[in-house]
Amino acid sequence: MTIHSPSPLRWVAAALLALAASPALSQTYEGRVTHVLSADSIRITVVTTCLEAGCPELGDSLRVEMSEIDAPESGQPHGDTASDALLTRLHETVVTVIQEGTSEQGRPIGHLYLDGEWLNGWAVSEGHAWVHAPSAQTKALHDLQNEARRQGRGLWAGQAPVPPWQWREGTRTAAGNAASPEPPKEGFSQIAPGAVDGAQDLMHGATRAEPNG
Repeated sequence: MTIHSPSPLRWVAAALLALAASPALSQTYEGRVTHVLSADSIRITVVTTCLEAGCPELGDSLRVEMSEIDAPESGQPHGDTASDALLTRLHETVVTVIQEGTSEQGRPIGHLYLDGEWLNGWAVSEGHAWVHAPSAQTKALHDLQNEARRQGRGLWAGQAPVPPWQWREGTRTAAGNAASPEPPKEGFSQIAPGAVDGAQDLMHGATRAEPNG
């Protein structure tokens, strides 16, 4: 059940869309959603494009990552629920992308809009994503996250939720330790299998690795 008005998200969306018209900012284009890959990543087929250098071609298939937010991973608490919520929201829709840049893998990163509503803000407001503290610069996102936390929405209903970037770091650490266990010291017995259950549990939160189209 939605317990807050979506109007602030529409206001912020309108402001950001107006700013996107500035030549100083990046490309704006539209795409039909073909896949929801995670709660902060989708695949689109470009249906309208822009004229600036670097704009995608009509018909291009792109994996687009939502900027300034980070959603729980599959296997992490609330991860699958968050992905399902975005899938329900975007099934057979056309979204507007304001691309701000590209990821290290060359994937577009930007803000997404559906019928004028700011989807990055929606995800944070509903508790389906964290504000990505290391990169977020939009104050409105922090305000929406604070409200979601106060209301106990989504991931904030859990006990001591772990930011996804910390979860992934824990997964990599656990995987490295499992791959290169230290030999038992002389005079000590080997660690019982049950002692590493926690590390094995962390390994279930695998990171996304689909290549960009």
